[in-house]
Amino acid sequence: MNKPQRPVSPAAFQPYAGRRAPHPSRPPMSSVPRVAAIQRATAPLSPVIQRAALRVDPEWKEVVSDKSSHGGEHAHVVAAATTVTKKLDIAFANPEHVRLPRSFREQPVRQVLRWLATYILAKFPSGVEIQCYFHNGTIFVSSNKDSVNTSIALSVKEGRLLPTSVSSGNVPQERVPRHTWKLSRPPTSPEEEAVKKILAKAGITVIPKYDYGCDFHAERRIAHYLNIDKPNPNFLAGTRRACMACAAKLQLSNSSHPGLLYTSKAGLGVDDVSKKAAMAAEIKAYAEAHSLLSYVSRDRYTREIDENHDTDSEDDS
Repeated sequence: MNKPQRPVSPAAFQPYAGRRAPHPSRPPMSSVPRVAAIQRATAPLSPVIQRAALRVDPEWKEVVSDKSSHGGEHAHVVAAATTVTKKLDIAFANPEHVRLPRSFREQPVRQVLRWLATYILAKFPSGVEIQCYFHNGTIFVSSNKDSVNTSIALSVKEGRLLPTSVSSGNVPQERVPRHTWKLSRPPTSPEEEAVKKILAKAGITVIPKYDYGCDFHAERRIAHYLNIDKPNPNFLAGTRRACMACAAKLQLSNSSHPGLLYTSKAGLGVDDVSKKAAMAAEIKAYAEAHSLLSYVSRDRYTREIDENHDTDSEDDS
C-alpha cells in the first residue's frame, strides 16, 4: 500500500466536521465472507443499562495531583454530586462511573477484535495499548508507539503474529489466556468465522511510522491513517476504552463509556505544550455538550479498578 498523504500535523484535525473527502490511498473494498452476517453486527450500539440514569448534570473535575504512569495528570468528568479526591477508587466512588462485567455476545465483531488486541498487547507489552478497527475487509492494528508498530508489522509479514494452536479443555479464567484461547478456537458464530477468515489470510494492516510529535493514542493513529474523523464504533475495539480526548476527537457518544483525560502531550494529542490548555478546554466543551462522563472498570474477579485493561470487563466473552 502506498503511504497516504498526510496533513501537516495530526493535531490540526477538525475533530467535529464529519467525514472528510476520500483519502487518495484509502484501501480498496474487498469481498468479505458472510457479508450479511457482518452487516447484522453494524446496527447502532445501544448503551448497556446497568443502573438508573444520572440525575445530575455532568461537571468537569480534575485530579490535579494524581500522577499517571502515562505522564501528565489524570482528569475526568464526573457527576456534580461526586466528591473528587486523589485516588481513582474514591474519585469513582459514585457507582454510575464504574462499569461492571457484561457480555459482548451481541457485538461479535468487536468481541473478536478485543481478543486480538489482548493477545497482541501480551506479545508487545511496551505498546501501552492495542486498538483494532475492521474497515473494508481489513483489520487495522495500532499501539501507542511507532517502534512497537514496526515490530508488530514485521511479525505479521513473517506469519508469526497469531497463535497457531489452541489447548483443549476448559476455557482459561484470566484475561490473556482466555482471550488467546477464544482467538484460537474454531468459530462459534458467522461473524466470528468471517473475521477469523480475514485473520487467517493475514488481512491485517499495522499503522506505519509517522511523525505525530508525541505518542498518539492508538485509535487516533488508525483514524488519522484512514483519514476518518468518526470511526464506526461497532468495528473499533482494543485493550483500553477510549480516553476522554479520543472520545471527543473521534466523536464517540457516552455509550462508548469514555475513560479519563490524560493531560500529557500524548493524551491530549498535541505536540506543543503551549497548546495543552486550549486542547483540554476544547475537549471539556465537547464532553459537556455531549454529556460525556468518565468511566472505569472493575476486574472480573477481584472487582478492583483495572487500569491494565481499562475496558469493559466481560462476564462470558
